[in-house]
Amino acid sequence: MTEDERKQWNERACIPRCLVKLANKNGNSINDDEFAKQIEHLFPNPKTDYGSFNIDASFFEIVSKLGLPTHREDSSDYSLIEHHFNTENHRCILVMSGINLDPGQTNPGKHCSVLTKIDSKHFSVWTPYQDGSDGPLDDLEKSVWTAKECFGVVLS
Repeated sequence: MTEDERKQWNERACIPRCLVKLANKNGNSINDDEFAKQIEHLFPNPKTDYGSFNIDASFFEIVSKLGLPTHREDSSDYSLIEHHFNTENHRCILVMSGINLDPGQTNPGKHCSVLTKIDSKHFSVWTPYQDGSDGPLDDLEKSVWTAKECFGVVLS
């Protein structure tokens, strides 16, 4: 990626970055650059919006390139997501949020993270940041799920 593409990727490609994280976790050692080259034809305007695309329109193509499960179930039901994660061998689950997940933040902004842990009271995610860094957000209270307008995307 060029410097400008990398900046746009970091700012706009939270879903692809999370899918790369899941692929790595499942034994596919692909990196962001390799994956971006494979899917850049899906970006509506790669010159000004590198990394942004319609996940609903391209879901099957994208997850199959990474060797991830291609069936998708979306749910905002915390208990259902907890069940899928804990009883089905830590299934691949993305957490989509409508409000910034950082504690104390209330600004809207659609974002994607990877679920790393969940129980009846808390959940944790790995999340990519717009500056290119990433990291965990641990032990978020269950109430955050609703307050931050979260839903899970279960891959099976």
